[in-house]
Amino acid sequence: MSSGDWKEMFDAAVDGDLALLRYHLAAKVDPNYQHPEYMCTPLVACILAGQYDAAALLLQWGADPKLRSEGEEMTPLEAAHHRRDPALIRLIDHSIQRKCLD
Repeated sequence: MSSGDWKEMFDAAVDGDLALLRYHLAAKVDPNYQHPEYMCTPLVACILAGQYDAAALLLQWGADPKLRSEGEEMTPLEAAHHRRDPALIRLIDHSIQRKCLD
């Protein structure tokens, strides 16, 4: 692999493949991009899949914790509430608070 690929990064986030996700993020693939075929952010998709570690990694690499996913019509926090996952809710809530302080 010579450069990052958004679709492969998206799938890695949903599957929880942290090594592949990290590879694409390091290759400067935009974690906030919403591909016209997918219409979803990688962050919302991995939250809906219950991938806490992938969500945390995306946030570390600049994923916007307030960016609405067009296809799902929800923010990362709404996705975490949809899953009823307290750990994901805390992760996103903390990221939003931290972003507000920056």
